[in-house]
Amino acid sequence: MRVTRDMVEDEIIRLGLESFLNAHGVNSTTIKKSQLLESRCSDEMRKYYDRVKVVELNSNIETKFIEGINREVSNLSWFKIVEYAIYGVPHGTFLNMSTVRFLDQLAVLSELGLSGYNDYFQSHYSFDFNCYIDSDNNRHYYLSGDGNHRTTVAKLLDLKYVHVNKLVIYEYNPEKFHKLESYKLGVEQLNNLLTSPLFQFTKLGLSLDGVVEVNFDTMGKYFSRMVRIKTKEGRSAIVLNPKGLDSDEMVVQRQRIDIVVETMKNIQKKHNHFLKIYKYYPMWLKKTLFEIYIFLNESMAFDGEYGTYHRRLAKLSALSAYINN
Repeated sequence: MRVTRDMVEDEIIRLGLESFLNAHGVNSTTIKKSQLLESRCSDEMRKYYDRVKVVELNSNIETKFIEGINREVSNLSWFKIVEYAIYGVPHGTFLNMSTVRFLDQLAVLSELGLSGYNDYFQSHYSFDFNCYIDSDNNRHYYLSGDGNHRTTVAKLLDLKYVHVNKLVIYEYNPEKFHKLESYKLGVEQLNNLLTSPLFQFTKLGLSLDGVVEVNFDTMGKYFSRMVRIKTKEGRSAIVLNPKGLDSDEMVVQRQRIDIVVETMKNIQKKHNHFLKIYKYYPMWLKKTLFEIYIFLNESMAFDGEYGTYHRRLAKLSALSAYINN
């Protein structure tokens, strides 16, 4: 009798995925392995590996060396990918995988058993992969073409081999790696400042690339609009996510980040200075000065003197701290 995807879905919902796999020849050790090993994403690796050559193959690679598929799926075990696709994805988790395609593969497993499924898999499917060769000459394989669901099932069932048609070889580039690490360190420093009470950032539109403009917002209910921090280099957007950046662009971004971090630290230092000074001012004077600096900001927000502009922002932020309290 031919096993349908509906029959498989009913059985999995009734038994649970783990018991379903056990019932069709998958041992507990294999299942535990698939629950521990996580799929990785190769997006970041592409930042510091150079494409070397394309190799046409008619050969096998060991499935244990496959680290990821051709989807943005990371930090999920191979077991969880299948389980979430069938049962539903928890809130806050993104998973672009098809329930139907997994059920079709598991229907073949249900009908043929593990050994029969392996024979079917090896005789019917071939894949394209990217191969990243690291500094220790270890090879890391990531699916580059079709076959996300089949490759995931191969990892779930711990099949020994998958057949490969084409490999794209990449080699580690230490210079690009150091550029990426420098960029990430700069982003970390900026994020630490952005979480302080003085600063926050605003995403532009609905971009998922992390493009932000640095803003200054301490006015609370008295002054709702955002005041952008200006530097001599202008207001160039800073990207807080390496996706979409090549190594040279990361160098430019790190330079922009350094400029903004230095600017923010200077304003923060001035802010703390004026907090101490205004502490002893009567409240009526604090409010009067606050209104004066708001007027100056609205009428001549930038007068060409960057030091004057940042000093005025620091005064406003210090005064607002007292007024908001």
